[in-house]
Amino acid sequence: MDGEENIREQDNNFTVSKIKDVVSVDLALSEFLDLCFSENERQFSGYDARLKCPWEAPLLARAIRGLLRKG
Repeated sequence: MDGEENIREQDNNFTVSKIKDVVSVDLALSEFLDLCFSENERQFSGYDARLKCPWEAPLLARAIRGLLRKG
């Protein structure tokens, strides 16, 4: 229910279905992952290399990207 007590259905695909309202760029998954990798490099480039960085998500994303290249 909303503030006016109207019943609203839950949209489980909110991110997927509403992204086109915000972004007008149509990217393939491989292009999106490449963009994420470059942004990750940019974000972490200013930190000391001895610091721990997230590794699980980038590792999984690189594995998926590798599979997309083979396909």
